[in-house]
Amino acid sequence: MSQNQDLFSSLLDDTTTNLDVMAKGPVDVASRLAELEKEQEAISKIDDDQERLKRETILTSKLETLRQTIQSDEKDMAKAVYGMKVLIDGMDKEFQSLVEDSDEEKKLVAEAGQAFEEAKNGLEQAKEYKGFLGLGFGKEGKMREAEQMMKDAENRMEASRRQAESMKRERLMSADIEHTLNIIQVMGQKTIDIMTERTSSIRTQLESIKARKERAFEIKNEASSRATKLVEIVEQLESEVQNEELAIDSFETGTAEHTGQLAKVSKLRSNLLEERGKLKVVQAVLDEKTKSIQEHESHQEAQQKLLSNHQMWIATLKSKLQEDLVKDQSYLEMLKAAADQEIAQNVDTMTDEKNARQMENVAKIIVAS
Repeated sequence: MSQNQDLFSSLLDDTTTNLDVMAKGPVDVASRLAELEKEQEAISKIDDDQERLKRETILTSKLETLRQTIQSDEKDMAKAVYGMKVLIDGMDKEFQSLVEDSDEEKKLVAEAGQAFEEAKNGLEQAKEYKGFLGLGFGKEGKMREAEQMMKDAENRMEASRRQAESMKRERLMSADIEHTLNIIQVMGQKTIDIMTERTSSIRTQLESIKARKERAFEIKNEASSRATKLVEIVEQLESEVQNEELAIDSFETGTAEHTGQLAKVSKLRSNLLEERGKLKVVQAVLDEKTKSIQEHESHQEAQQKLLSNHQMWIATLKSKLQEDLVKDQSYLEMLKAAADQEIAQNVDTMTDEKNARQMENVAKIIVAS
């Protein structure tokens, strides 16, 4: 097996492996994001700062793993498509080199062409022949001889052309290129089918990511409005607590008024703590949704890019299959169809030439008589 065949076989195996992996479908980004978003929501509710920080670090690692998985998936798909493109280009190049006339075929046609030119020059010289003392003696014989040589040269040219085409066809057929073309054609179509299915899946995921991002924006806006109101409430309570605390000293210790003021301040402080707790929760939701939106935007951009790449790859492979392989396969079909037809034509031509020679001989006999 030649080095080219080894490389071709290796590339064929690698591409087949990549296609088998790709056939499982793209990474389910939408589902993974939904799971991580729930985890993020749970983390935002943890009061212990140390525990929350530890969980956030783990979540960040999971998000990074998801990004790497997506990138790896895209690289595998790109390798499969690139492998198919190289196979198609290589196959077409190999086919074109086989279609080109070989040195032997070129030599065969060239020698016949040279003989034709020599016969043509010989005929011109015969036409210009003046004979002894310019009286034209012997010219008729030279003309007949030159015309016969011209006819023989034309026949040789046609026979050489047919032989060269026959040699080329035999070379193409013996190369077993048709089987390889069919393999690549099937693999190319399989690649397109897989990418078409993946495109549909990616488009569905993209819509899901967009919807979740829009919902995250809605929740963030609601939380933002709620936070604004809570900030106002907290600031108002803080002011009231401060004023009422100052008022405590205006009452005599131990009196009912003093005790009532202390109770009032205690209640205000309790309300303040409650509203601060609400504000903390809302701010946690804001932070969580801000991070969620950023992640969704990042993955939406990545999925949109992946979708565009799939569409571009599909168009590229379709074009390659149509322009290169289909053209090569059509050429092979033409060669097959021409094989029997050419044999029949050669028989007809030989019969016609035989009949023509017989008629010529009859004519010569009639003239001689």
